[in-house]
Amino acid sequence: MSEEPLPLSIRFENDDFLIVDKPAPLLVHPTRPDGETTLLDLLQQQRPLPFYALVNRLDRETSGLVIVAKSSESASRLGKMMMRREMRKIYLAIARGHICWDRLKIQKPIGRIGINDQNQIYAKQGILSEGEPAITECWVLKRLQKTTLLRIQLETGKLHQIRVHLESEQHPILGDKLYGVDPKIYLEMCAGKGFESWMPLLRLPRHALHASELHFQWNQEQLHIVSPLPHDLETFVKEDSSIAC
Repeated sequence: MSEEPLPLSIRFENDDFLIVDKPAPLLVHPTRPDGETTLLDLLQQQRPLPFYALVNRLDRETSGLVIVAKSSESASRLGKMMMRREMRKIYLAIARGHICWDRLKIQKPIGRIGINDQNQIYAKQGILSEGEPAITECWVLKRLQKTTLLRIQLETGKLHQIRVHLESEQHPILGDKLYGVDPKIYLEMCAGKGFESWMPLLRLPRHALHASELHFQWNQEQLHIVSPLPHDLETFVKEDSSIAC
């Protein structure tokens, strides 16, 4: 018997676009022709329309808000707003370690590392002097036993920006297989070996990053769309006891 399609949570909708609360580890768009079901596939199955286009994208393991345009005109308009940084994007993340600063603005250039003796992963980004400018602002929301819950605002939108910036501060995102504790985890997962044996180190089966808020104006209406911390991350936060800094 085939599994029931995953129900999608729509946080906002008008005639021009909708905002979907993407669960992890759902892909937002196809990576190969015969690949697994994606967010766009589910939308067409559950809410068929002649046109859907992604305005923003999230990594497979990142949950949260994704804007999907319903026409090429709205896709173009929303895309230009994104490029002009007219959308305020807020994330929640659980970082490794007990962070003692309350607020931190990370300004470090990011670029693709490339394959070399120290890196075997093509997609991996890093802090490079010749990279593109990237700015991430972080606030501590709650200090847990061995981790810290953060509220994060992006001023730029580079590939893997939050994950790279937090790793550069020695506080990688919990559960991150690429920028976490050991890149062997990512390589073994890509080779189909799974990551179950690494769970005591990872502590979560996916990285603890969630796109939680979008703020922008559309046709004179100020929109503030919110997605609460998903059940898996909320459970982790509740089960980890707080301690003072």
